[in-house]
Amino acid sequence: MSKDYQGTIHVSDEGLSTSLDTNIWNYAKMHGYMILTKDNDFHYLSLTFGCPPKVIRLNCGNKSTTYISSLLIRNKDIIRSFQNDNESCYLELTT
Repeated sequence: MSKDYQGTIHVSDEGLSTSLDTNIWNYAKMHGYMILTKDNDFHYLSLTFGCPPKVIRLNCGNKSTTYISSLLIRNKDIIRSFQNDNESCYLELTT
């Protein structure tokens, strides 16, 4: 998956594992990242503050890392379109 999503980081890589959602939001905004999450709270932040950052929510329940990777690769064209869409702030991917 790394060739499809180069530059991807995890909150733990940046010392944000135990941070409040708003801190993660502000970090992503400051550094130009999109947020990929299973947490619905980021949808509410997106509705409240707009973007950046853009939010992609995975609505797929408790799945393996392999399953999540496959979901992201299957939807890479949708994700790229979302990334380039200046109007959209939130994308939800379901299985």
